Amino acid sequence: DKLLTAVFAVECFVSVVSKGFILSKTAYLRSAWNVVDFVILCLSLVDMTGLLKGSLAKVGRLGRALRPLRLVKRNKGLRDMMEALFATLPPIAYVIALWVFVFLVFAIVAMGSFGGRLFLCSYGAEYPQGKRECSGVEIDSSRGILVPRAWYKPSYHFDSIVQATLTLFRITTVKYVDILRATMDITEVDISPSKGYSSQNSIFFVCYLIVGTFFVMNVFIAFIVDGFNMNRGSSPVDVSHNKLLRQIETHTPRQNWFQLPKNSVSRVFRRLAESKRFKGFSLACVGINVVFMLADHADPTPGFAALMNAQNLIFFLELVFEVIVNLIGFGPGGFIDDTWKFFDFLVMFGSAFSYISSSASVAKAAKAFRLFRVIRLMRMITAVRSILETMISSLPQFGNIVLLLFLAYSMFATFFVQEFGLTKFGLRLGPTAQFINFPNAMIACYQIVTADEWMMIMDDVSVQWPECTPRVDSTYIYGYEGPAYSFGDCGNSFARFYFVAFKLICESILLNLFIGVILEKFGFITDEISAKEDLAWSTGPSGTQFLEYVHTFEKFAAGTPMVSISAGTSTLLFNQKVPLGFLTHDGGLELEEVERVGLKYIRAELNVLLRRKHLATERFHQRWKVFYPLFHALAQVVPGPPKRFVNGVQFVDLTKVLVYWRKPSLTPDVVKAGRKEIVEEAIIMACALTIFEFLRRMVARKRKAETVARLSGAMMLSRWMRSDQHYGRRSEHYRAVNVELSETARGRRTTVLRLEWPAAALVSLVMEQETGADETIPGFVEHHDMVMLQKLKVLRPKHGLEALRRGAAAGAVVIKFVDLVHKELGARRVDMRGWGWDGW
Repeated sequence: DKLLTAVFAVECFVSVVSKGFILSKTAYLRSAWNVVDFVILCLSLVDMTGLLKGSLAKVGRLGRALRPLRLVKRNKGLRDMMEALFATLPPIAYVIALWVFVFLVFAIVAMGSFGGRLFLCSYGAEYPQGKRECSGVEIDSSRGILVPRAWYKPSYHFDSIVQATLTLFRITTVKYVDILRATMDITEVDISPSKGYSSQNSIFFVCYLIVGTFFVMNVFIAFIVDGFNMNRGSSPVDVSHNKLLRQIETHTPRQNWFQLPKNSVSRVFRRLAESKRFKGFSLACVGINVVFMLADHADPTPGFAALMNAQNLIFFLELVFEVIVNLIGFGPGGFIDDTWKFFDFLVMFGSAFSYISSSASVAKAAKAFRLFRVIRLMRMITAVRSILETMISSLPQFGNIVLLLFLAYSMFATFFVQEFGLTKFGLRLGPTAQFINFPNAMIACYQIVTADEWMMIMDDVSVQWPECTPRVDSTYIYGYEGPAYSFGDCGNSFARFYFVAFKLICESILLNLFIGVILEKFGFITDEISAKEDLAWSTGPSGTQFLEYVHTFEKFAAGTPMVSISAGTSTLLFNQKVPLGFLTHDGGLELEEVERVGLKYIRAELNVLLRRKHLATERFHQRWKVFYPLFHALAQVVPGPPKRFVNGVQFVDLTKVLVYWRKPSLTPDVVKAGRKEIVEEAIIMACALTIFEFLRRMVARKRKAETVARLSGAMMLSRWMRSDQHYGRRSEHYRAVNVELSETARGRRTTVLRLEWPAAALVSLVMEQETGADETIPGFVEHHDMVMLQKLKVLRPKHGLEALRRGAAAGAVVIKFVDLVHKELGARRVDMRGWGWDGW
């Protein structure tokens, strides 16, 4: 205890030194949670010093019971839950005031009607006898002893305003049967009760149960729910904005850790699994299987048992077939990325044990997996599936409520151990309900909340002298000679206050948080269902409209919850319908100057968010650089999802930014005021992007000019080749030969072999500059003249080739460039006498 107190003290000291104590804007005590920490620390320090003695020491020890509150500060979910709970405190105060008023009214009526009339005799003195006859002793013939008589009243009565209020509080918790019977048996003052003598008194209880229990308690619940709904906003803009945030949170695309198979077989099976007919077939099979399961009964006939076994086997094989189709279509990773596919696999795997296991107990337990097929049927119905997904999405908040309940129980249990740990056992306080240690105190708190006889436990821990021993010494124990102790086995006179506070906080308030969360979650579904579609999103998108936007986003997300900040964002806006995108409902584009400027600011703010993310990552690496090798090793062992984009923007950030710039009417003024800093950064970033795009355009123009200069010659050569007759004849011949080869291959049903130049035709050519004119070269003969010297009647292309071969074998060949690109190169001398001409 001292070690933890010292750690908390050091933490408080460091926070005060870094932030200030109370005067600065970020001072330590400016935070309510820090105030709670400081009070707990002070109580712990006072308890450690031992300055408080006796009953005051219990106040110091109260700090131990409050330590679980420190956990709330460090858990965001708990902190949000507590803030929502604190938001309900003002209206709850009005409800409590109404409750107190109802208590007072009914308490006054009860005091006038039943005050002083609930007395009865402890033994004997039956009606019409009364107080006068209830004296002396009575012989108990069954036990053979004398029993003293006493005229007493029960623990819960209406003789004073305080006692009447406490009795009414007990009735509020629906623990009223014995009090109701006692009031119905009332006769006269100082006269013993008679069964059913005043049955008309039950009308009072009926009226109070209607007003004080059902009405006021339901108002209590309503205000708690309303406190949660206050988070949804008070104005229409707040409601629309919070509904949009809930849609973003609910429909954010999931990160796919595994890529889909790209082979043709997987594509076929994937299309089959996603087809409506396959889904309808699966739904019908599950529905029929569920009908058969509902028809099952005990002691079936052999024929019916055989029918049930046959249909179970058939539908199990259908489930196996469905899992195989998903396995081939989506791969093993698809079962990890999709929870429902993994659920189908578990159902199949569990059901398979009933067929492969020889153990009767294992097979019987495995058959229980068939019941999960009902969930498969439920998730195939859209409305039911949305409810299931809403319940699943509520689990984190339910977990926070359970943790909050545990903290509250822990604080009260710790306090009850301090107060009632040594209290003597009574009518209900005993082995099954006690506060001897923390585990037993937690169990007792749970029993109190779950309608156990809490008032009897409260009476037992309220016991006072002379019915108990205040201290273990000779003063209170006659003839005691042992060591004296400062404690005894008495209870606490304030126990009633503690128990009432426990019932109010842990039962009336915290347990009703479950109802608040459920209504808040399902209120979102009803809002989506009842929302009317508006093309302009005047009150926000409907569920269908937002899902259309999500599907558009997923087209460019590559199985991730992000898109590229440059290309992806622009492409998304050009494919998304207005008002978020630029695509009109008639298929056109709405891209005026306002839209262009808006696009620039959208990109600017996204770059600001990306920059902040990079800076936060750098700060994290700098802070934990010592452990960076460990993080890197863990990343190698457990790799994360594939990173598809270097500079990607998350779905949540992109959607919010699009709403801020494209649909500002959905943004409350408070949110707009809080965006001042980031808008200023976005303006500067927009200027930087403008300069960057200008410089990039200048560089692009320069590179374009260089590329055009390089390509202009190639384009001129291409145009010349297309206009050259020889090249045209050669191309025509090449195409004709390929067509002939294709037809031959098709007739033989073989692979088409395209015409290719043989390797023998690939030669190296060494060209030397020829400076002289054609007529000045000794022995020069034009190729045309060489062909004509053959005096052929019909000239064919092969004659020109043969003339070239003869001339090349006799001497050098002069080549002259005539196309527009290489014309300036002029003539070149080539020696071809060493060439082989095979393949020409």
